[in-house]
Amino acid sequence: MPSVEALGQLSFANYALAFNDPKIIRSTVNSLLVSISSASGAVAVAFVVAWIVARTSISLRWMLDRLTMVPLVFPGIVLGVAILQMYLILPVPVYGTVWIMVAAFVPRYLPYAMRCSHAGLLGIHKELEESATASGATWGQVARNIIVPLMMPALFAGWIYIFLVTVRELSVSLLLYSPGSEVISVVMWELWQNGAVGTLSAYALTISAAMALLAMIFYRTSRRYGLNV
Repeated sequence: MPSVEALGQLSFANYALAFNDPKIIRSTVNSLLVSISSASGAVAVAFVVAWIVARTSISLRWMLDRLTMVPLVFPGIVLGVAILQMYLILPVPVYGTVWIMVAAFVPRYLPYAMRCSHAGLLGIHKELEESATASGATWGQVARNIIVPLMMPALFAGWIYIFLVTVRELSVSLLLYSPGSEVISVVMWELWQNGAVGTLSAYALTISAAMALLAMIFYRTSRRYGLNV
């Protein structure tokens, strides 16, 4: 609460305490790794699903589109518990690492990536792909040289959104983290629980400023290169 005692904690020494803490440094690195991997994974999966839905003639392809929307139904805590139980059973060595958070964030934010990818793909005429295929190009070459460059504004928009949101995600991270795999949101929660208000405030202010600067750089880049983000 605001008080004379609280104002007495205003000091630049809090920044020194925050960024001399190995746990805080490690959590920042972990968050960047998780957010970059999650955003890239969700956009990659959404791109493939969007192409199947928009370009193929599979009769039940609409169900695939609906399935990508299912994660919107579940709260973060429910999804976190489900991911935790699943990887405790499956013989996949991701439990206790940051990769279990990536495995949770990809499906959690897949709906947003799907909507961006699907909208971007609908703006590209199918004849471009057909003409490239008729010239002997494989699907991989068509995707790499035609579809992805033309879809870059939509893919970039989805990637930026997921990256910025996963940095601050708490509910899922709080259930899935383990010692050594803490992320920014988890460390902030622990600092608050331990009463380290000064260190928490310095760290939170620095992260907020860094995210705002990063968002501004992304926005400037999008305006410069004509990306409608």
